[in-house]
Amino acid sequence: MTTDASTRITVREATTDAERAAIFRLRYEIYVEELGIDARGVDHEQRQLVDPRDRTGRLLGAYEGDRLIGTIRLDPASRGGFDQGFHDTYLTASFRRFWEDRWGYVGRLMVAPGSRGGPALQALVMAHYEMALAMGLQLEFLHAAPGLVQLYERLGCRRYAPNFLDPELGYRVPMVLLLGDEARFLQVRSPFAALLAKYPHARLSSEDLEWFQNCFGSMATSEFLLEDDAFWDFLADRLATGGLARSPLLAGLTSQQALDVIEASVVIHFKAGDHVLRAGDAGKEMFLLLSGVVEVRHPVGTLARLDAGQVFGEIGFIANMRRTADVFGVEDGELLILTQQRLRTLMAHQPAVAARVLLNLARMLCERGMWRPAAMQPALDRSRQEV
Repeated sequence: MTTDASTRITVREATTDAERAAIFRLRYEIYVEELGIDARGVDHEQRQLVDPRDRTGRLLGAYEGDRLIGTIRLDPASRGGFDQGFHDTYLTASFRRFWEDRWGYVGRLMVAPGSRGGPALQALVMAHYEMALAMGLQLEFLHAAPGLVQLYERLGCRRYAPNFLDPELGYRVPMVLLLGDEARFLQVRSPFAALLAKYPHARLSSEDLEWFQNCFGSMATSEFLLEDDAFWDFLADRLATGGLARSPLLAGLTSQQALDVIEASVVIHFKAGDHVLRAGDAGKEMFLLLSGVVEVRHPVGTLARLDAGQVFGEIGFIANMRRTADVFGVEDGELLILTQQRLRTLMAHQPAVAARVLLNLARMLCERGMWRPAAMQPALDRSRQEV
């Protein structure tokens, strides 16, 4: 059990039926009632969300006093192993250097609406990491929504495998956390570095780190960390010659202002055929094409074909609406992901730049309204009613 004395947040493992049931109800409130996700394992009668991994996973709850405000699950492979679909998605055959009983899978991280932005999220993440170290785990697999990739990278997680479509949550980025990756933690200033110091035997050897780089260096994304000069070089090149140079989102901004807009963004790669955005999914990110081609599709037909510099997902970004169409990769490319948090930061610190971005967004929404077919309107009306 861990406690943040300054804020009275306590994190402990759910060991009783009542504690586990409370976590399942919190999941239901967030996934089903708030986000409208048709998740596997939903029990509407009991208002609970349970899935098969709960049988082997260790559930942690964050409490403010006696009130449950957040949860996370750590599922060690030693408690039941993983199915073939998991092995295929996370390329686990590449990790046989580590015994499988030293693997874990972390997920179902969530915080109740009224407690987001407070200390509960940090307390849960840190408690789960220390539990994993105490159990002797060496690596954890996880997946992230595109807009949260940078958060996980700042913790020390690494991208290493192709993105995939989760049937519940949509387009996801698989990641791995090497629990003893001290050099990485220090590089990105991860809070895990301080906890790792208490478990010196858990530090990865230089040979292990060299092995990872040799296996996955082409997909590892440290070049997109904010501190790295390569990130800025990459963006500057795209700003001058690539999709950013002609993006309507950045129209009227100087090069420096454009960099200011996207400095907290993250870049992901996609492949032809990837289901990048799924109609009906919740999402608050907006996507700017740096390269490649995507198609926006609806049952009435293809709505648009977009290439470098163009934007999609802007309706959900502005209005918190569910996604109103599917987006598929047509040619391999790169996406820059913009979040609402970055826009709020701009509004606070650079209101003139934020105003220009919002004006550009308004123009884009008007232009998109000109080609949206009338047959799509009923679906849009239903989306507005659901949110």
